[in-house]
Amino acid sequence: MKNVLLIFILLISVSNSFAQDKIKVRFKKGTVYVDKVEWAKYEQAAGKYFITTLAGDEFVSINSLSFGTGKYFKNTGEEIMHRYCSVNFFNTDLMEFEVDDNLYGVIKLMVKRKVLDNDTFLKENAIDFKNRYESNVSEKVFLTK
Repeated sequence: MKNVLLIFILLISVSNSFAQDKIKVRFKKGTVYVDKVEWAKYEQAAGKYFITTLAGDEFVSINSLSFGTGKYFKNTGEEIMHRYCSVNFFNTDLMEFEVDDNLYGVIKLMVKRKVLDNDTFLKENAIDFKNRYESNVSEKVFLTK
C-alpha cells in the first residue's frame, strides 16, 4: 500500500513539473504574447517576422521555412511538411543560423534562454541560444537527397 501511495505522489509531482514547462505563445495585432503577457512587437514581411522589444529596438528576424517529407496525410493526400526557422540576430557578430523548430517553438526557446529579458536584448544569451539550438537542417536534408 505504501508503494502505491509513493508511486502516486511521484506521478503527480512529475506531471506538475511538465505542466510548468508549457509556455503559450500568441501573435496578435503586432504583439507577441507569452503566457498572455506582452513580450515583444513584430512585423511580418515576405514570410519573415521582424521582432522588436516593446520599446521598439529591433533584435531578430525569423524566417519560417519548410520542405516536403515525402509522406502524405491519408485523409487529404496533402504532403506532410517539416518546418524549421532561419534566425538572424541583429547588431551581433552572429551569422544567420537554422533552428529545427517552428516559429512558436523558436520563441519559446528564446523565452527559456532569456534572449529578451525585461524588454532588453541580451547578446550573451543570444550566443548561448545559438550554441544550444543551431541545426543545419537544410544542409542535412538537401545533401542527403
